[in-house]
Amino acid sequence: MTKKDIFVLTTIPLLGYIFLPVLFQNIPLPGLWFGSLLIYIGGLILAKPIIFLSREFFAIYALSLIYFLLVPNTANPEEQNWLLSRIVPLFVGVSLYTYFFRYAYDPKGLRFLFWLVFIFITITSLTTLNGLSMHPEASRELASSAGGDTELANYYQRLGIAGYGYITALAYWVPLMVLFFKREPHNIKKTIWLGVILLLTYTVLQAQYTTQLGLFVFALILALMGFEQFAKYKLLIVIIGIFLIAIPSSFYANLANYIASTLDSEILSSRISDFGDTISSDSYVEEETHTSRRAERIPFLLSEFIRSPIIGGGQSSGHVFWLDHLSLYGIVGAAPWLYLLVSIYKRIKNLISKNFYYFQIAFLAFLLLGFFKNSGNREQYIILFFALPGGLFLLNNKKILN
Repeated sequence: MTKKDIFVLTTIPLLGYIFLPVLFQNIPLPGLWFGSLLIYIGGLILAKPIIFLSREFFAIYALSLIYFLLVPNTANPEEQNWLLSRIVPLFVGVSLYTYFFRYAYDPKGLRFLFWLVFIFITITSLTTLNGLSMHPEASRELASSAGGDTELANYYQRLGIAGYGYITALAYWVPLMVLFFKREPHNIKKTIWLGVILLLTYTVLQAQYTTQLGLFVFALILALMGFEQFAKYKLLIVIIGIFLIAIPSSFYANLANYIASTLDSEILSSRISDFGDTISSDSYVEEETHTSRRAERIPFLLSEFIRSPIIGGGQSSGHVFWLDHLSLYGIVGAAPWLYLLVSIYKRIKNLISKNFYYFQIAFLAFLLLGFFKNSGNREQYIILFFALPGGLFLLNNKKILN
């Protein structure tokens, strides 16, 4: 057994804990998450210790130092938990990316872990739907750890119900599933891929996260449209954009209200209807609606950032990831993030240029989410930085994929 094989094996518990709660949450061992994480780090040290001196890791070290130094200046007590809430999730996703796409050529291990993640996601989508049939709002409740009720949150997870991070990450996963569907020449297998897409769609719908549903539909539509060679469609896209902008807001308001009326979910229906009422008004931020209250956070956070743009120290809403980060940590805290995102984006573009469009969709969804909601979960980083580009790389090399 090689060091590469050992690393792949040490990665399984970590991925299982994150993507297969119905199994790993029912293992009666204390500290399973930290144990899985330590096993993974041990495998990484054994296989490629030099990875800890990589540029990506130095960016994480810089972020850690910035958080350590600047957290005392912030007005948000939740930031005291920065190591577990911000650094560890990012470390997991970035380390998998760095290992497989920067330091180690292991197509066999990549293929194995990709299909493992695929199987875990498929199973968890099914267990989530089963759990939500009994507890319709359980996934939403998990976003706040069931309101602090640890026992209830653990119960939901033992049922295999996925939470906020998993549902969010499906918007990054579905473009790849659409690509597999498009590229599959056999009708039976094509039907299977269509079934997977429908399963993911229904899971997001039943989870009742309004923003996540919007991003998922956005990613799904762009993937189905398939403007892979953007240059050929520039004029068409510009014309469509102008047309969409020219449509009166009353049309979108009526459309939102119609969609809301067709949904069985009271939460989704009320939020989409609320959105329609907001965009039909004269001022988005002066209305007493849920959407307008969310919109008010943006000018507030920008004003907080302007007060101290270099090192931050402002307040956080806890709901607008990028602007919260700017307010809390300023330009100093944004610089390592910007380096990481640009570096990963460029590297993946060089590796999978043929189907890069599908990564761009997920990357755009990730960026957009941070301007509407909280972000930065383990599932998001693993899908965006590892599983999605891994699948695209394997699809470009079908012999390895099969």
